[in-house]
Amino acid sequence: MESKFDRHRRVPGDNALADAITHATAARFCRELEKRHVTYELRIVRDEALMLSVAVPGERWEMEVFDDGRIELERFISQGVVEAPGVVVTSTKRAQSAWAPARSG
Repeated sequence: MESKFDRHRRVPGDNALADAITHATAARFCRELEKRHVTYELRIVRDEALMLSVAVPGERWEMEVFDDGRIELERFISQGVVEAPGVVVTSTKRAQSAWAPARSG
């Protein structure tokens, strides 16, 4: 059975020019970030895309550069609220209980 991701997978080398343009675009963007002393991380989280995770004050970006040249960007923006350190513990406990499997009794 074909998954929704199989439709987008490409055979390596089936469009070398598009691959070269995509990789060149990502490389240029990384060089620009380095020039500006912006922290970033390059990862592969999908077979068909490179992901750049960028951290700037008050924001975090996830930019995916796809094999076909498409670019998707998600921005996560701080609300500017400074929380007390105890909030991390409370939030972590809340998340753990939400993800815990239901117990049968």
